[in-house]
Amino acid sequence: MLNGVWNWPNAWLSKAPELGSINPLALNNCQDSIRWYNSDGNIGEFSVKLAWEALRPCGKEVWILVRSYAGMSSVRPVLTEIMSWFQPLDNKRTFAAVIQEYNYSSKNNFAVEDAIKI
Repeated sequence: MLNGVWNWPNAWLSKAPELGSINPLALNNCQDSIRWYNSDGNIGEFSVKLAWEALRPCGKEVWILVRSYAGMSSVRPVLTEIMSWFQPLDNKRTFAAVIQEYNYSSKNNFAVEDAIKI
């Protein structure tokens, strides 16, 4: 904003002329703050604790996806079991081998996705 009027770059206005019709905001001098909407739609002050409590239930869904993609279906969501699963791989793999396998599996995933689209 410049002198209470939007100051859009000309390149933006040429691509989206409707920007010129947006009314300027009436800003006041209040302090900015970080707010958090909880799952009930209520807004309050942000805290890591509230964010964790809201996002934590999604962790099980994420773990299910990770296990299926990584071939870890027998591994429970327990840190010691996860680390035990990875430990044998640590001694057998170099950085180059991991990257090579990742690239190979990525290419296979794209091939599968392409086949599904057909």
